[in-house]
Amino acid sequence: MEGNLNLKQLRRNVLKSNNILILLLVIFMMLYFNDHSKLQAVEQEAVPEVVIDHKKRLELRRARLQSVCSEYGLNTRVEHGSVFRRKNLVNRCTGSFFHVEGKDHFICNVLKGGSTSWQVFFGENNITRIFLEACEDNHNCPTSSTAGLKLVQVRHPLERLLATYRHIFKNGGWKALDLNYQGNPKLEQEYVNFFSKDWPYFVEEIVLKDEYHKTEEDLEELGRGGVWIKHHWAPYWYTCGLCSSGLAPDIVIKTETLPWDMPTVLERLKLPASTSFPDIRVTGTDDNFSEGNKASEVFVEKYFSQLSKQQVMRLYELYKLDHLMFDYSPQKYIDVAR
Repeated sequence: MEGNLNLKQLRRNVLKSNNILILLLVIFMMLYFNDHSKLQAVEQEAVPEVVIDHKKRLELRRARLQSVCSEYGLNTRVEHGSVFRRKNLVNRCTGSFFHVEGKDHFICNVLKGGSTSWQVFFGENNITRIFLEACEDNHNCPTSSTAGLKLVQVRHPLERLLATYRHIFKNGGWKALDLNYQGNPKLEQEYVNFFSKDWPYFVEEIVLKDEYHKTEEDLEELGRGGVWIKHHWAPYWYTCGLCSSGLAPDIVIKTETLPWDMPTVLERLKLPASTSFPDIRVTGTDDNFSEGNKASEVFVEKYFSQLSKQQVMRLYELYKLDHLMFDYSPQKYIDVAR
């Protein structure tokens, strides 16, 4: 009898324990679903959908450029003469007019800033183009009566510098850019030695210390040995006359936002929205494709980690005006430097 009572008591205790466990489980599930719902609500509230007005962004770029130009327009700025009073405010072999729908538009193509893509774009769409050098020499540049848009395309100045090194130095692009060495074995060997320099040497000696020195008069003679190559790392403000009233761009296109910028450009040019814009990457004859056919932005850490933070800051100072004009920051390049 006593054994039966103990068994019944044990069953009651087990049943009571099960009931308590079930109750605790129900409470836990209720708390979990309540907290999960709150967490979802917080996440949705904390990360709202970002809607970018791409046309407004283009307007803000133009306004920023105008503001920086106004600041540097003061005679008290040491950069004033270089920005506003050079003989040729735009590179005559990169600036060109192109004719679309009865209008003569102008684009200043920055070397290593998408210039080859534009060349292919004009060819694919049968758009007539004439470089500034040709029309000025022949006195047949378009008149203001047919003037259309003025465009410029840029990319981060330090990424462009890396693209220049990879193309001209690492991959032997110099061989197709300066033909003065042909038929001159001595000069060819000098070029081979010079253009075999590594990235840290290129930055420190060639860019920062200007070992590849050319005078301002030299830089106006694009056929002179080495001049065309050096224009590949010339600042944007030096290449495009960005602060000149007749050359200041209506639209600033950025390589980083090209897919979102081009629809507005096509619309303003009155070209079909379906018109495609090519992505062309130029390399040199010595490229062994050890880095693949990848954009230079992929290799920022690989190359800039070879530089000191002081070197990157000096590069920023050299290209400071380009950074200011187009709202670029050097921070990520400084961060990866040693």
